[in-house]
Amino acid sequence: LHDVGFEIRTTDDNGYVIAGETNGYAWLFKLNEDGDTLTNIIKEKNNFKVWNYPNPFSNYTTIYYQFPEQGLKKFEISLYNDQGVMIKTFSPDNPSEGFTTIDAGNLTPGVYFYKITTEKFSVCRKMILIK
Repeated sequence: LHDVGFEIRTTDDNGYVIAGETNGYAWLFKLNEDGDTLTNIIKEKNNFKVWNYPNPFSNYTTIYYQFPEQGLKKFEISLYNDQGVMIKTFSPDNPSEGFTTIDAGNLTPGVYFYKITTEKFSVCRKMILIK
């Protein structure tokens, strides 16, 4: 399983809400202020595919994506290092092509994450840069 947390927010009762994704399923946790789980996981199956190839990669990798929705108004890709610091964000010129290539020329070797965000969902995946 590959669990990825997207966001943590505090709630009015001093608890937390954590949202994320596991293998194409979205999940949501509600925690009290001590970090104890108050509700069950809510799962919703996503009808999209996201991957990059090659992975691991050395100079370039291509991120591929397939979405059932056409004509998305918002579509951006964010790149993060292994500490969660955003390296860059960009919007492909033509997201309907289904892919975009990442040039890793100025990045150091290590683990990176890319997050695709639209107006309806977001998904995050891991990639490994080797040189």
